[in-house]
Amino acid sequence: MAELAGWGQRQVSDACEAAVVDFPVEVARCRLCGGTLRVLKTTRRRVVTLLHGEIVAREILRSCPACQVIARSVHLAEVVPPSQRYGYDLIVWVGRRRWLDRLQRDEIRERLESRYGIRLSTGTISALADRFLAYLGALHRSALPKLRRAMAEGYPLHIDATTHQGRGGQFVCYNGRWNWVLHAGRIAGERTEELEPIVDQTVAWFGPPMAVVRDQGKACKAAVASLAAAGVPDLLCHFHVLKNLGTALLGRTYRHLKARWEGLKAGATLTDLLRSLNKDCSAAHIQLGAAVLWVLQGSRSRPSTFPFGHPILDQIVRLTTLDDQLGKFVDLRHCRSVAHELGIIRRLTSQIATDDALATLQARLRGRIQLFDEVRMIFRMVDPTSHGQLALPELEAEQIREIQDDFAKYRIALCRRLLQAQGDYQAALKTVLDMLDRVKGQLFGHPVLRDETGKVQFVVARTNNPLEHHFGRQNQDIRRRTGRKNLGRDLEDLPAEVALVHNLRMPDYVRLVVGSLDQLPAKFAEIQPLSGNLRPRPFQQLKQHLKQTNYNLVLQKQPHQQAFATGS
Repeated sequence: MAELAGWGQRQVSDACEAAVVDFPVEVARCRLCGGTLRVLKTTRRRVVTLLHGEIVAREILRSCPACQVIARSVHLAEVVPPSQRYGYDLIVWVGRRRWLDRLQRDEIRERLESRYGIRLSTGTISALADRFLAYLGALHRSALPKLRRAMAEGYPLHIDATTHQGRGGQFVCYNGRWNWVLHAGRIAGERTEELEPIVDQTVAWFGPPMAVVRDQGKACKAAVASLAAAGVPDLLCHFHVLKNLGTALLGRTYRHLKARWEGLKAGATLTDLLRSLNKDCSAAHIQLGAAVLWVLQGSRSRPSTFPFGHPILDQIVRLTTLDDQLGKFVDLRHCRSVAHELGIIRRLTSQIATDDALATLQARLRGRIQLFDEVRMIFRMVDPTSHGQLALPELEAEQIREIQDDFAKYRIALCRRLLQAQGDYQAALKTVLDMLDRVKGQLFGHPVLRDETGKVQFVVARTNNPLEHHFGRQNQDIRRRTGRKNLGRDLEDLPAEVALVHNLRMPDYVRLVVGSLDQLPAKFAEIQPLSGNLRPRPFQQLKQHLKQTNYNLVLQKQPHQQAFATGS
């Protein structure tokens, strides 16, 4: 086509280049003195947006001769950040795919190229995703007056931190009424000096809360000590109280039971047997393999974790009852091909049934589990992970009153039983009583919001489960994006603003702060230009100093290299 048109090399080159789009100044007069603006100069830069693709933005600057004021194009500033290449719409698109849709960088790259014809490197995608978080944090701070007016009636402050294997993580302040993340910060560990500034900043932004709901950690307690001294109710999460009680009540006995089970090599024997049965596809092997799998995993797809679930004890119970249940899995009339495997199971079952130490530990653990289940029934947490605010606030308020009454009656009954108990059961009762007495002053007293007629509108939640579920979803998102199981490095390096992405899933927050998600590019354009590192690296300055120190030590040990480096 170029040859037929008679184009030369320069014409072909110009045709392949990005289109040039002019962005003149929209005003003709100075905003200070009203004088006529004159053309100052023309600047060019390559810009990439979803709407226009890759273009060359030619901005025609004007200035006032009297005031020396330089006027720039407002339209260009609404399309792309100052001195940046990528437009707001592209930043929002990449950020939403990365943080809301949990896509990996290669997936985002493929979708960009296939749908819009835009090619970006994975590093650029990471930078745009971080820039999205930075703008989201700035937008959240700019909307503080609106948020504070929306929470004028009061808000419950739920606080919690997440770390992974002792490495750095996040500390989040959460509005339990509206399910909004109010503030978040990066922490190196759960220490008071790191948590307290985040709590203080939240209170400075939104005012004192109607109540604080937290776990039993010492750092969280110290972080809200000033609020408690000012009269704000300091409430403990019922789920964490139950979890800590279960660990104190069952932990030692359960560890001994687990050690005895591992000492008998029962779990390893069953695992090896399952692996060998899985190699053969005959009906008898499959049936017996299903029986062994039932012993190891049970019938539930997601068993409860300790102390609310007891996997080792459940395995022992299923193994001892396998003789009665075996006919449900295996056709015993045609089982000659698995006679050896059946012999292994029978010998293991007989060994477990005749082990006196294991039987003693089972009996002791069952007694303690029964006591723990009594407390769970008092707290109405048979399945604690699914507890949430009831549909009707009146029912939630009534339930808290019933729990408080049952708690008082149960404590009196515990004191009576303690006088008659002996041995391990007496020690278990004392453990429960001491734990409940330590926390009873922070279990109840949840504030209630009522309307003009006295009808209950809201009750402060008695657990931190919404925040715990938020952390669980965040960890799932990280694993989906990175494909890694160990999240230590990711949590340590994750920007704090990633917690605010949760708010974009809340319709009330989006309607109040943004209007709609489609308006995010325009909202980002209204924010002042960002500065500083979008993802600060922990200990980066110390690492650089250490690297330079090691380099100097090497030069001191090798004088001839030092002389060569200095040019002498």
